[in-house]
Amino acid sequence: MSKKMNEKLRRLGARDGFSLIEMLVAMAIFVLFTGLILNSYLGVVRGLRVAEEYRVLYSEARHSFEVMTDLARNSRYYNEDGVQDGGVCSDAADEFSFYAKDGSKRSTVCYSGAAEKLYIHEKVSGEVFSEYDLHAENVFVKDFEVYVTPSENPYGKDYNFSLGTYFHPKVTLVVIFARENAQGVVNEVKLQTSVSSRVYN
Repeated sequence: MSKKMNEKLRRLGARDGFSLIEMLVAMAIFVLFTGLILNSYLGVVRGLRVAEEYRVLYSEARHSFEVMTDLARNSRYYNEDGVQDGGVCSDAADEFSFYAKDGSKRSTVCYSGAAEKLYIHEKVSGEVFSEYDLHAENVFVKDFEVYVTPSENPYGKDYNFSLGTYFHPKVTLVVIFARENAQGVVNEVKLQTSVSSRVYN
């Protein structure tokens, strides 16, 4: 009886642990599972990075846009003869000037197509007061358009009511901002709005 028991125990002992094939299969499953987890994690990280880079671009674009829309709301851009500094600005322009209500300050939004940037040039009583960029260096502007309607001052003393353009002054801004991300892909944000002037001549 003891011999049979010893033989059974010997057979069982010979099968303790895993065979080489079983170990290789287990390692392959573990590596595959770990790879799936790492790929999923890296995909999430890449997605968050892309979203963050787009958020930075949008934040810069919104800041620049809000500066210009605030100027449009609280400044005037007509004089008694029509549009300030001459010319009808109903067509797209590369720069546009906003004037303080008392006329002492002029803020000109300028677009440099070569440098692909927007900047503001300010003058107070004819003297250059300051000049500064509207966005960070790693953000560039691909297009800038300004439209003003009506092209004539609707509050001018010589305004002809028969022209059919007696509307409240309105400025339309169209800007395309861009920024290159870490992968070399250029993200773009196009912002457009129309702002009615709150300054009544």
